[in-house]
Amino acid sequence: MDHLSIGENLFIRLCPDISKGLGMFAARKLSKGLRILTDQVTLTYESREDICKPVAWIYWNETLGAMTVHALRDIEAGEEVTLSYIQESIYLRTAEPHSRLMN
Repeated sequence: MDHLSIGENLFIRLCPDISKGLGMFAARKLSKGLRILTDQVTLTYESREDICKPVAWIYWNETLGAMTVHALRDIEAGEEVTLSYIQESIYLRTAEPHSRLMN
C-alpha cells in the first residue's frame, strides 16, 4: 500500500519531494468551505517549514464537540492539503463569521 486513507476526503503518503516526509493529500476534488475532516486522527506536523499559504484551516465545532478541518479554497484531487501551525487560534468556531471561508 502506497498511502493511508483518512475517511473519504484525504490520504497520507510520502510527499513528492521525499525530504519533506509524509503529507496529507486530497482523495477527490474538495470544494471551498467543505468540512474535510473531523478529529478522527491527531494531526501532527514534524518540523516542516511553516506553510505560508495553507489550503485548509482547523476549527472547533461546538455542535460536533470536535475539531474539524475545512477547505479554504477548491482543492484538486491529489493536491497536498496544507495547514498552518501558527494560525492565530486553533479554536476558531465555525459558527462565527470568518473571512477565510466567506471570501
